[in-house]
Amino acid sequence: MFNFIGKIFNTLQYHVDKNISESLYQNKVFLASKWNIAERNILIWANHYVIYTLCLFVLASGISYNLFLWKACIVDFFGGYFPHWKELTKWQDTFLAVQLTITAVVYPLIIGLVSVLFYTYPKSQDSYLIFLIPQLRYL
Repeated sequence: MFNFIGKIFNTLQYHVDKNISESLYQNKVFLASKWNIAERNILIWANHYVIYTLCLFVLASGISYNLFLWKACIVDFFGGYFPHWKELTKWQDTFLAVQLTITAVVYPLIIGLVSVLFYTYPKSQDSYLIFLIPQLRYL
């Protein structure tokens, strides 16, 4: 509801709030471009990250606990769909080895190349630190 004192004294804030509620929230273009539930929640999560980190931890724990409790039923149900699941381990090992090689070898080389390229520019210290700080935790 509008500010009662603003209505009595006919303030500018009262007129602005009234104009917004009467025109903007009935505009079809504005209503079509409003954020959906996911976008609104992302903004809320960014402002209250500790609460939502705890909520995500509780959710992940609950899912893990349910999977542990229902493990026998899940294996019986999906066992017919994946009869040769042990044959995939060779392919998975190769795929994991390629991912680890890219992460451990190629990524640091690219970071080093970018840091050398940025080192000659005037504000190179800022750019260099942006790329270097994530790598320092692995040393």
